Amino acid sequence: TMEPAMEVGGDYYDLIPKKTGDLWVTIGDVSGHGVEAGLIMMMTQTSISSLVRNKRSLKPSVILSAVNSTIKENISRLGSDHYMSISLICLNKSGTMTVAGKHQDIMIYRSNSRSTEVIPTEGTWIGIFEDIRRYLSDVSAPINKGDIILLFSDGVTEAANKEGELFGQERLEQALNRYSHLELESILESLLKEVKDFQELQNDDITLVLIKKVL
Repeated sequence: TMEPAMEVGGDYYDLIPKKTGDLWVTIGDVSGHGVEAGLIMMMTQTSISSLVRNKRSLKPSVILSAVNSTIKENISRLGSDHYMSISLICLNKSGTMTVAGKHQDIMIYRSNSRSTEVIPTEGTWIGIFEDIRRYLSDVSAPINKGDIILLFSDGVTEAANKEGELFGQERLEQALNRYSHLELESILESLLKEVKDFQELQNDDITLVLIKKVL
């Protein structure tokens, strides 16, 4: 789910299945809000989708590097100073998650241990430097049957109550553990409700993506 703070949001997520059985997942956040941020988000989505669908055996880092070159040029043409945090993930059918790019941490609820593991994302944002290849790396982790992956934007962790306290990553992690026994749709609804009940006013886009390995 993605709930924009304005009519046009700068958050973005996509799920791209491949005929090989791999599933590619992206989540990102353009700095700022409004039409220009939404335009940059759409350009990024189109570029990633085209590369993932039409190329074979590319690592997430290679795709992000290519997308950055295009987006940086387009941002310069717009005369804009926007940039985008983004993570690109490949989930292959053998049960390995490979991720590149700098966004929020990735949470994984481990079914076997009934605990949550946090995987920090590494790299840099896109749209700032011409060439980001040396800043990118591909980080891999196993995904086993029953495991749940949670992706989120800073609109979740930085949601603030009337006292100015942030919802925070620890509170989100605790909620994922608490609702992990539910169906995915119910987990999503419960997490979203917790954030909305906590915050006084929505000032940023809220994005949550849940993926569960069932086989």
